[in-house]
Amino acid sequence: MAAISNTPGAGSAGSIPSAGEMNAYSDKVNNMDTKSLVGELGKNLEPWQRDAAEKALIDKGKESESSQGAGGAQGAGGGGGSEEDEIKKLLKKLLEGSISPEEMQKLASMTGAKVEDLQGLKGKGADAGGGGGGEGGDIQGG
Repeated sequence: MAAISNTPGAGSAGSIPSAGEMNAYSDKVNNMDTKSLVGELGKNLEPWQRDAAEKALIDKGKESESSQGAGGAQGAGGGGGSEEDEIKKLLKKLLEGSISPEEMQKLASMTGAKVEDLQGLKGKGADAGGGGGGEGGDIQGG
């Protein structure tokens, strides 16, 4: 019975953040450099925090790509959404520890992060979200 509580702020794990908390965290990660964002993703984050940090990393990658002259044909192709999906897929593989060296290099070039920095994240997502094995997205509201 004690597991269910209506007390605001009781237990941070799985609690629903306020709009203010979400905005504050988004501002925080949006002001981080790429290396700091990679480090942030290595922490045990709530799903909404991980999403915000991933989005900030993706945005940083787009900024660095445009400041380097748009990357020519390398950046062309399926448009913004598919590149974002690709980065998220590669980040997930990185955190699970199942990313190949080629994929690691691709992720580094897409995000502007250094491969050495990304190496520190490899396999760190396996215990994020409270263990239990399987995918972290198994329990979703609905």
